[in-house]
Amino acid sequence: MKIFEFQHPEQLYSFEVFRRPADFSKDPQSFLNSTELNDLANMNNSERRSQYLHSRYHLKQKLSAMTQILPQEIFFEKKGEGKLVFQFENQQLDFNLSHSADLIALGFTQQGWIGIDLEAIRKSISIVEIAKKYFSAIETNFLLAEKNHEKQKLVFSKLWSGKEALLKAAAGGVFKNVREVNLNCENWSIAGLPKSFGNPADWQLHFFTEIESYILSVAFRKRQAG
Repeated sequence: MKIFEFQHPEQLYSFEVFRRPADFSKDPQSFLNSTELNDLANMNNSERRSQYLHSRYHLKQKLSAMTQILPQEIFFEKKGEGKLVFQFENQQLDFNLSHSADLIALGFTQQGWIGIDLEAIRKSISIVEIAKKYFSAIETNFLLAEKNHEKQKLVFSKLWSGKEALLKAAAGGVFKNVREVNLNCENWSIAGLPKSFGNPADWQLHFFTEIESYILSVAFRKRQAG
């Protein structure tokens, strides 16, 4: 069931968020290709199977509507640290997906590159330990200066989600490169990126809080003409 969707006012990107049902009744052969059916057959974890089926179904439905290719005839390749890519008639169509609990977020763009991350604002998490390991000193100090526990969890979630969205857009490793992605917590802009990302000014980072108890982050880089 779709619970939220967004279309950028300048048509740069769009995304949709779905809630995964308790049971999934679609025939996998109606939307999975041969490789995916084989991958599904080797999945023993029921939760993983459910997540895989639900996300691939909605992803394939969207891509099929955009390209007029049957869902079961859509194949993906992987680049970087495992980001799925799909090439259609020499026109790059970039997309990204994220899972959190029973929610699945799908982001799409034909204007450049996109990364999306959906994070639950957790009730219990080792904020200080994780921050010191993965955040910059400036980010960590800002986080720890917030004494309101609920607001501190929100700041932590925005930092982690924003960094992950940027890394996913560039197909970089989340745990390998996360300390090289720095955010300005005063205005939630991008403060620094790895050199491989190019000019930080070419990137956009947007946060959405419409889904209760979740932070959704979208990173976008527009493709340069020519």
